[in-house]
This record gives sequence, structure tokens and C-alpha cells, in this order.
Amino acid sequence: HNKHGDEQLAAKMLGVFHLVCLVWIVLIGSAFVSLVWKPAKQWSKYGKIRPQDNSSPASIWSQIDGLLVPKRFFSHYYLLGAVFNAFLLQQVFMSLYHHKKTALLSFLSDYNVLALGPADCFRCLLCCCLMQIHLLRRCYESFFVTVFSATAKMHLLVYILGIGFYMLTSFSILLESEFLGTADSDWYFIDNFTCNVGSTMSLSLWLAVSLFIFSSYSQHRSHRILADLRTDHVDSTSSSTKNSYRIPRGGLFDLISCPHYFAEFGIYLSFIILTQGRSTALWLQFIWVVVNLTITANRTHRWYREKFKNYPRKRKVIIPYIF
Repeated sequence: HNKHGDEQLAAKMLGVFHLVCLVWIVLIGSAFVSLVWKPAKQWSKYGKIRPQDNSSPASIWSQIDGLLVPKRFFSHYYLLGAVFNAFLLQQVFMSLYHHKKTALLSFLSDYNVLALGPADCFRCLLCCCLMQIHLLRRCYESFFVTVFSATAKMHLLVYILGIGFYMLTSFSILLESEFLGTADSDWYFIDNFTCNVGSTMSLSLWLAVSLFIFSSYSQHRSHRILADLRTDHVDSTSSSTKNSYRIPRGGLFDLISCPHYFAEFGIYLSFIILTQGRSTALWLQFIWVVVNLTITANRTHRWYREKFKNYPRKRKVIIPYIF
């Protein structure tokens, strides 16, 4: 009887784990599809690199392509992502406080699988906290720093994908952690956490936190530089100012066209290091981020070179001195 029950539990665990990983794999595949399939290529473009097509809809694909929302809706990604991640954090802290898993974490424990080995509780909690800091910073930047073009649009599918991405990332952090350990005793949960707080202070932890701080600062500075390009000291509400583009300079912009994307690599790589590479879902998430942002950065780089004849020829796309 116990063996049969264990087999059922294992089936549940593998089912949910594989589902999450499958979603990341599909997303990675969709990024490559956007390189070769014309409709997907059009849908994946947003902001300045999205061609303005005023022709009347002639096909079903043209009609789907017309499902656009303002690019300033990017702020919804971070706002909703921060709310969802805060909810997960609340569940974890409540469990620690009461020395017992909440109903939600207990339910998720039945669907847990440790593919690369469990990431310890303290590191996963710290990772969730860093994710919250990242989301709150990006939320602040979206509302108070970034100056969105009045005409900049993105496809509805990109909008939905962006919201789902941040929620799935937060869930992926906890998916393979000891917070969802399969031990029968609830005391395992709190005891494992308290033991790991002291033992986890290793070089990899400090490296991960340092990389996160440096990458976050670099990204914030890059967003400031981009925003300053559109700041008109005479009339900051001028539509001509908000819709104009100039060559960004300063910081890592002197080396690459998209340093804010390069910094994003560093932020999510820090999560991999922090969880000691033990999360398959986070590895897949990181691969999708690298593939997706590299494609977008390459399109942005080409747009800059086509629009500005004096664009620095030695400036790389997204990785300094390399690509």
C-alpha cells in the first residue's frame, strides 16, 4: 500500500515539474521560431524596432498582428510580478513563523521533485527576496524613470508572456527547494532552514549577491541614460521629445548597444549561483532569457546602425568585446 502511494506521489511530482520545465522549453523554442516565421517575428518586436504598418488587414495574420497594447504596459509586468512574488514570500514567512507549512506550501509539497538535488531553504528564501527587490526596482523605474514613446507598441501576446514570465520565475525558485521538501514531518521544514542559515554562508553566496547588486546597479544606470536622452529641460511633456531617439552614450553603452539586457543576464545568473545550480527550472529560465534578449538586442543593434550613420562601429551588441 505504501509503495503504491509513493508511486502516485512520484507521478504527481514528475507531472508538475515536467510541466513547468516544458513551459520554459516551449518558450525557448518560440524565441527561435520568431527568427524564421514571419508572423512570429513581427509579434515579437516591440517599441522602436517594431515596424509601423498602417495597411488594412488582409489576412488572419494581419488581424492578429493588430492586437497591440502600449509599450508602457511593461510596468504591469513588474507590478503584478511583485505582488505574486510577495504572496509567495508571505507563505514562506508564515510557515517559518508558525513552524508549520501553510496549506498552499503543503499542497505544493505533494507535487515537488528535486531533479538536480534540493537547493537549501535559506538560499531559496534569499533568492526570492532578491527577486522581490528586482521587481520593485523595475516597477519604480517603469513608473518614474523610463520615458516611453507615445507611439511605442507591443503585441498582446508579448504582454501576456511578460506577465507570465515573472510569475513563473518566482514559482521556479521555490519549485526545487527544500521549502517543498517531501519529508513527512513539518518540523523538517523549520529545522532544515535554521541549520542552513549558518552553514550556507559560502563564497558562492557572496559571489551571487555581489553579482546581483552590480548587475542591478548597471541596469538602473543604463535605464537612467536612456531616459535622459528623452528628457527635455524646456518641455518634458513634448510629444516630439518622447518620440525622438538619439545614440545612447556613457557607462556600458560605450561598449555595447544593450547594456540593460547584459545586466539582466547577470541578475538571473546570480540566481543560478545562489541556488548552487541545483534548479533545472532556473537553468531553463536563464537560457530563455539569454536567447530572447540576444535576439532582441541584435535587432536593436541593427536598428541603431540603420538609423544613425555615425553609430559607433566598434560597439558590440550585448556582450562587451565579444558579440
